[in-house]
Amino acid sequence: MKDQTNAVVDCDVARLNAPLRPWFVRAGHNFVVRFRRIPADATGVFVRIFRDGDTFFDVDAIFHFSGEWSVRLGASIFPTAGTFRYEVHAVASDDEPCAIGEGQIEVKSFSTAAKSVEVK
Repeated sequence: MKDQTNAVVDCDVARLNAPLRPWFVRAGHNFVVRFRRIPADATGVFVRIFRDGDTFFDVDAIFHFSGEWSVRLGASIFPTAGTFRYEVHAVASDDEPCAIGEGQIEVKSFSTAAKSVEVK
């Protein structure tokens, strides 16, 4: 069985001017992102999620032996629809902060948030 992955993001630290792949999330549901091409000497990868202006919170990424990193975002992170942004951060080999990239998050509502109506 394959693990849940909702988005695969290819990072390119040589092109920080280009946005990373957007995420298409459903409100009130979890979301898993897998990051590829993060430099091999980077550690401490985390994703910064911005909501409500400049309010943000950080979610640590998990390293996989394949060289990829992943982040699992809980259902409570995006309770409502909206447009947000994310940044990917790391620590470089010299122990300095390293910018990996940034992108946009589109959160849409999903039917499980609506009341069901019995059909007769």
